[in-house]
Amino acid sequence: MRARNACRTLAAAFGAAVLAACGSSDAPNLAPVTTQSFHVAPGDTGDGISNTLGQDRMHYVVEPAHDGRRNALIVFLGGTSSTPSDYTTLADHLGSLGYGVIDLRYPDGRAVGSLCNTNDVCFTNVRGETAFGANIAYEAGASTYSSLIVQVDAANSIIGRVVAVIDYLANLDDATDADYWDQFLIADAASPYIAKHFGPAYPNWSKIIISGHSQGGGDAAFIAMHLPADSPVKRVVMLSSPNDNVDGLSSASWISDASTTPLDRFWGLRAPDEGVYGSFTSANWAALGGTDHGGVGGDDGAEQDIGDGSGDPAGAHRLVLDSSGGALAEHNSTAVNDGNDRFPANRESAWDYLFDGGTSD
Repeated sequence: MRARNACRTLAAAFGAAVLAACGSSDAPNLAPVTTQSFHVAPGDTGDGISNTLGQDRMHYVVEPAHDGRRNALIVFLGGTSSTPSDYTTLADHLGSLGYGVIDLRYPDGRAVGSLCNTNDVCFTNVRGETAFGANIAYEAGASTYSSLIVQVDAANSIIGRVVAVIDYLANLDDATDADYWDQFLIADAASPYIAKHFGPAYPNWSKIIISGHSQGGGDAAFIAMHLPADSPVKRVVMLSSPNDNVDGLSSASWISDASTTPLDRFWGLRAPDEGVYGSFTSANWAALGGTDHGGVGGDDGAEQDIGDGSGDPAGAHRLVLDSSGGALAEHNSTAVNDGNDRFPANRESAWDYLFDGGTSD
C-alpha cells in the first residue's frame, strides 16, 4: 500500500478544523469524536461509474477528526430506493464513535423480494451481481453471478464503488486526510476493481465493518459470506434484515451458504413486528451460514429484547428493539432518520452495542 508523508486537512469548503497529526486508534472512545461530513457524487469517483442527480443521491461520507478516531471504516448500504440522506442520523452517530463512515449510493432501485419472489436462484444471482458485478470473479476461481433482472458491471457494483470512493477520498489534495483513507485499500494487480489513482485494488476488509438496512443489510451479509476465506470482514451489522424468502414459504437458499466471515462477527437488530418487511428475518438469522453452525452470532444465537434500546443486550448478537406504528414504521425504526421523535428513545444505545460492543473483533 502506498504510504503518505504528511497529514492533510479537511477543506475549508467543508467547514473543517485542522487535523493535528497523523494516526488513529482501535480503542473504544469515551467522548464523542468531532467529525466532518459531506456528499460525494458517485460519478466523480471513478471511470464508468454512473451518476444520479441531486445531493440526496450522492454518497454520504463522515470523516472523524484525528483525536479519538479509529483504524476502522463502516460501509453502510441503505434499503430499497432509499438515499444515503435517509440515514444521516445513524452515519453521524457512528462517526462520533470514531469510525469513518461511507453511506454508499449503489444500485438498489428495486426490492430483491419483489424481483425474485418464487425464484430461489434469482436471490443469489441478484445479490451476487449487485455486490460483485455481472460475471465478475472477485479472485481467480471465485463464483460469479449474473441475472437478467439487474445489470451491474464491476465499476458500479457495491465493491467497485467502495474501492472508487475510498480512492477518491485519499486523493482530494487538502480536502480530506489521505493517510486515513489510504489504509482501507489494498493494491493487488489481480483485482477486477480499478481505482482511478490506486489502480487495481481491494477493500481492506480487516478494517471494514459492513452494514445495511433492509435490502442493504442482505447485501452486507451476502458480501461478508462470499469473500475469500483469507479476507473476512471485521464485523457485519444487519438492521431489519435479511428477509429473503421464497414466496413466504422458506428462506432463500443463499442464507444457508457457508460463510467465510466467522458467524460470531455477525450482529442483527430488528423490531418485533415488521410485517412483510421482516417476516423471515428471525428465521434467516437462525439459518445463516448453514445448519448446525449457530446462525448470527454463532454459538451465541439467542434473541434478546432490549426494549426502547436501554435494555441489557446480555451479550446477544440478535437484538429486538421495541417499536410501534405499523409494519413499515417498525421496519424503519432500526435505522432510518427520525424527524418526528416516533422511534425508540434509546436506539442509539443499541447502535453503540452492535457496532462497538459485545466483543472485540
